[in-house]
Amino acid sequence: GINAEYGGRTHCQMSSSEEITQEHFVTPTSNLQRYWPLYLVLYIVCEFLLRLVLEKHLFPSFGRSLGRLREKKIPKFSECLYYFCYYTTAFILGVRLCKDKEWIWNTKKLWQGYPFPPEDESMQYYLFQSGHYISALLFYLFKFHSRGAYKDFYLMMLHHFFTLALIGLSFWAGFERVGMFVFLLHDCSDIFLEGSKIAHYTKQSAVIQNTGFVIFATAFFVTRLIIFPFQVIRSGLWEANEAKVDTHFIYGYELYFVFIGLILGLQVMHIYWMFLILKIIYSVVTGDRLKDVRSDDA
Repeated sequence: GINAEYGGRTHCQMSSSEEITQEHFVTPTSNLQRYWPLYLVLYIVCEFLLRLVLEKHLFPSFGRSLGRLREKKIPKFSECLYYFCYYTTAFILGVRLCKDKEWIWNTKKLWQGYPFPPEDESMQYYLFQSGHYISALLFYLFKFHSRGAYKDFYLMMLHHFFTLALIGLSFWAGFERVGMFVFLLHDCSDIFLEGSKIAHYTKQSAVIQNTGFVIFATAFFVTRLIIFPFQVIRSGLWEANEAKVDTHFIYGYELYFVFIGLILGLQVMHIYWMFLILKIIYSVVTGDRLKDVRSDDA
């Protein structure tokens, strides 16, 4: 039989007796599909350099021009502004790509008809997001950002590794639909997180800061503690099995459990961060100032 790979993934169809009867492969139809590793490297380098220029040069100058920031807050303001711009861009791109997809509203469609033929647009989106997370990891590991800036630095690193593992696994296995859904959920709430932190660092009024944070907390709760577990995780546990997704690629059963383990691990982090959010809400309700409890010197 034929054994071919596309993007590192190998699919095979199996009979009801779970023996391989026909192998399925996808022939690359564009330069992007043929040379995606080169495109990924290009995304990583471009995003790393762009962040270096913006966060270390342009955004600090902009922050100082506002006249509201203490000098030691300039790096954090610049980082937040960079992430705000990134997540806003990523979310707009994701909405544009997914707004007409059936699987956004019917999670059974995340798996029905698997394996799916590759699409250049979804691959570009994946490479764009991968470039961001890899460059962000490099930014931290090579100490372009202070290791002691956040109390949960190592949890953030673990989150990056989990995210990259999920991106790589979903790309290799052809789970792009689930991956794009997860990107949308995360980017949506992260926009409001960075916006509320910018309002805090620039000393906006208490009404603006608190309103921004309430919007973020609500978005985080809805997207990561309701939609993510009850739509994405539920669909992965039950609907993927109903569609017999694990029978369509080599080592599928083992790979499926790795995938489920990663999204469950991500959910544990969501619960921890929700705990931090509730701590902030409690401090505000009891009369304390709004602050970033992740920061060592908020």
